[in-house]
Amino acid sequence: MNKSYQKESLRFFFYLKREDVVDFVTSLESDVEVVNLEKGEGGLYMLKMRDGVMNDEFYLGEISAARSAVRVREISGGFVGEGGAVIMKDDKELVTMIAICDALYSVDSSYYQRIKNLEIKGKAIIDDRNTERASIRSRTKVDFSLLEEASNE
Repeated sequence: MNKSYQKESLRFFFYLKREDVVDFVTSLESDVEVVNLEKGEGGLYMLKMRDGVMNDEFYLGEISAARSAVRVREISGGFVGEGGAVIMKDDKELVTMIAICDALYSVDSSYYQRIKNLEIKGKAIIDDRNTERASIRSRTKVDFSLLEEASNE
């Protein structure tokens, strides 16, 4: 699996309903063994940024986030894969489940099509949001001539 494609695909999982991801991963429990490489951890993280002019680092503030890394192994002796995830939400269970999906993606497992279906569902949610936002932007009109008149007074 192409890692850049994999990262792009997994971002769609963040837009799904939590239950969709939980239902998918719990359906695998009898087929897949999961080993936590980095147990799901959540908390506050400092968000480091760089300014665009001087390229100096600064801290924007704290964000709530969680991260996890796992190894999955098919119980019947098939594939072994590793995956990880970081989400901007303090949800240890969800981040671990997304890491499991990442690991399954990494080995082109037999679950690929089910993961792909979840990806398509997440992408549809993003597309709907983008369409709605574009509609709002198109209805927003700014009359800059009023600013010019105010500065002349």
